[in-house]
Amino acid sequence: MKALLILGLALLLAAGVWWTGKRNATPDAAFAEKLYQKGVLNATGRDELLRRIRAGTLKVTETDLANDQVTEVAGSGPAAILAFCGEAFEMEFQYRTSNQEMLYELMEADKAADLPTNKSRVRVVSKYAAALKRFHNDTAALTRWYLQQLPARLRIEYAVPAEDSASEMGWTIYPPLSASEPELTHWVSERRSVFGKTRTRTARDLFALGLIEKPVYEELQRQLKRGQLRTEAQVCRMASELVPHPATYARAKAE
Repeated sequence: MKALLILGLALLLAAGVWWTGKRNATPDAAFAEKLYQKGVLNATGRDELLRRIRAGTLKVTETDLANDQVTEVAGSGPAAILAFCGEAFEMEFQYRTSNQEMLYELMEADKAADLPTNKSRVRVVSKYAAALKRFHNDTAALTRWYLQQLPARLRIEYAVPAEDSASEMGWTIYPPLSASEPELTHWVSERRSVFGKTRTRTARDLFALGLIEKPVYEELQRQLKRGQLRTEAQVCRMASELVPHPATYARAKAE
């Protein structure tokens, strides 16, 4: 009898696990796994997307043209998932570029700006001037040396092959303007650029995964060719805006 009771409890527990998994296996959840398998999100990004899907905390941007207002509201489906991808790329940019050591050096130099000797500013400038002299003014060699000193996360972008051109600004690592330490979130695959080097492939992948329909994909292609979408984050954000009204853009194309 005791064995039967234990078996019954085990079967009940298994059924509960099965039901929970079935309840969470929504179309949105399937997209999370597909984005991971396609190399858009990494495992952490996929899990965060799944967490938001299950908690009902995904959001989309609504634009009120009449009142010139943009607000975020709760949402679901492709538009909300694309908005999450846009957020992931934006956060990833900070993760791959935020150089706190340089920020603290600049802050220290800035605090000393009013001092007669300005020693801190001189020290910072001298540090990089000395490195440049060591490499006989070879800026490419200096750049390679500088990259080797950086934490691994700041070297991710340089390892991604360029499929699309990136602006010169995109290749420079700048500290954030804020004096406070930013939240560093790593949700994007390391095979994907955040500076625009994979923006065409990103649009193509969103279409292949079924997150956008053909009219939206064609509009993204047009904007990419015109240079209106320069980064992966912009591709995802624009796709999120276009998804609710693909017919509108199909008509615009016909005109």
